[in-house]
Amino acid sequence: MSAIRFTVPAVLSFVSVAHADLDLQWDGMLAFEQIYYSNVSSDNSVSWDAAERERSSYAHAGILDINDGALNLVCIELAQSVTSESVPYTISPFESGDDDYERSLLLSSLFTNSFDAVLASESTAMAAAFAMMTWEIMTENFDGGPEDMVDQVDIELGAVQFGDYSVAAREFFDAMKADLFVASSSDNLITYRNDEYQDFAGQVPGPGGLALLFTSGLLTRRRRRS
Repeated sequence: MSAIRFTVPAVLSFVSVAHADLDLQWDGMLAFEQIYYSNVSSDNSVSWDAAERERSSYAHAGILDINDGALNLVCIELAQSVTSESVPYTISPFESGDDDYERSLLLSSLFTNSFDAVLASESTAMAAAFAMMTWEIMTENFDGGPEDMVDQVDIELGAVQFGDYSVAAREFFDAMKADLFVASSSDNLITYRNDEYQDFAGQVPGPGGLALLFTSGLLTRRRRRS
């Protein structure tokens, strides 16, 4: 399945404001592995290179199918659940000054390097590696700026640790890490946020993709005043 995308300014020309609401419904996983993890990133005393520990929480690491294939997204947090019910999400770009903006520069490079290949391959191992890398980038207790973050990414150490993934997923993760860079911006990405359920990120849809969202009646709830 090919990704649908266009630039953030094009999105904003459609919706007239920087933020709008739409309804999202999780319809399952495009490709995934069940993995185990430990996430203690809320404890700032646990550093990015903390020793390995038991990983007792499990997750489906992969690409999410949203609104019957209209969107393929990746979860950007580990602390909340996902729902198969249609619920309102706020769509917005990563913005300079936000707490996660520097992290988004790494995430941007990950999407640039690998997302289309993940979708085209439908590989469970590649999808799992992409999801674990996303969680690592967005959740780990890094020390320093974006350039430091690239060096501190690790699948087994730190405040966020993963286990029980396939050998192939580990190989894809290591390859994705080797290709990470600090992007000049994250304008190629858009986020979908909900206070109760998992937040998502994806490539900015193309004009046809946005038209599909409108046609489906998804971008219908409200626009946030700027």
